[in-house]
Amino acid sequence: MECIVAAHQPNYLPWLGFFYKITQSNVFVFLDNVQYSKGSYQNRVQICLNKQPFWLTQPVRIRGYSRALTKEIKFADVLWAKKHMETIRYAYGKHPYFKDIKPFMELYSHEIENQSEFNMKATSLICQLLGIETKLVIASQLDLPKINNATERIINITKCVEGTTYLSGEGGKKYQDESLFEKAKIGVKYSGFVPKPYPQFGCSNFIPGLSIIDAICNMGKAGVSSIMHQTFST
Repeated sequence: MECIVAAHQPNYLPWLGFFYKITQSNVFVFLDNVQYSKGSYQNRVQICLNKQPFWLTQPVRIRGYSRALTKEIKFADVLWAKKHMETIRYAYGKHPYFKDIKPFMELYSHEIENQSEFNMKATSLICQLLGIETKLVIASQLDLPKINNATERIINITKCVEGTTYLSGEGGKKYQDESLFEKAKIGVKYSGFVPKPYPQFGCSNFIPGLSIIDAICNMGKAGVSSIMHQTFST
């Protein structure tokens, strides 16, 4: 039986394509044991505020952490969570399905110092809201050898969780060595997710690439779930 595995760094409230990969997988692995990527989507995401894209950025402590692993990064202050919660409420409080994200919003009231811990919990909560039953695994909790090659690292992760196929994002085509997957007898698939416009409350022009919470507040849990179970081809 095929067991599809996907993996990614624990990003902050990521977009639809991130959750599509989770939905299409049997096992999803949070890559918290890789080098932290400064200025990436690990600590920021865009939402729609006053009909315009707006960055929500988690303040993280990076001085002296130039080669730190993702799991080692902590927040720079404790005030950001309340600010983000208030901003999200202001941006989406009048949207038709704002009530659908209320269970997730409670996470901002918890005092969590570690960034990857917060992001993984947020992703897990959103998966619960959407009824996604994919098994979520944390890479640093697996018994893995230390390997620098990105493709070999993914192969070892896939084997460790008893996967037979690795589901990659489209960007993986640029750096992954598919011959290594073939040698390891692990199949490779690409998500092929193509974002399509959906109604955005109060907006005349669609803003693509926003956080999953934008889609939920505009379409509701059921609407987003229907997109997650569609089939896309590259």
